[in-house]
Amino acid sequence: MDADAARCRASSPTTASADRSLPNSRSRYPRWCSRSCSERGALSAAARQVALQDASADAARLLGRGEGAAAAARVVNVAVPAAHVSSSRSGDLVCVTATTEAMIGSLVRVPQRASSCALDGGL
Repeated sequence: MDADAARCRASSPTTASADRSLPNSRSRYPRWCSRSCSERGALSAAARQVALQDASADAARLLGRGEGAAAAARVVNVAVPAAHVSSSRSGDLVCVTATTEAMIGSLVRVPQRASSCALDGGL
């Protein structure tokens, strides 16, 4: 457990009125705790975006080598569960687009999208 999480758990609702960093006496945790938790959500969303981009590149290469759409979707869903995958061909390229939503906190949904192309018929 990191230091911020330990401080969040150590905060007690009974001492809330004595803590000047709290907005009111009904708050369970200090302001910095909720900010830290939302920062973790943003970092998680950023990490998921990187994984989505990497998986869409892998899926495009698989399709370019002649693998099926199911194999490409499987690669993306292993990296980012519940992601939706679509593919298209244009000339010598095969492109994959993967989409999902990230939750930041309990109310904010952030749509995420990653696209990547590879040479069709490549090795």
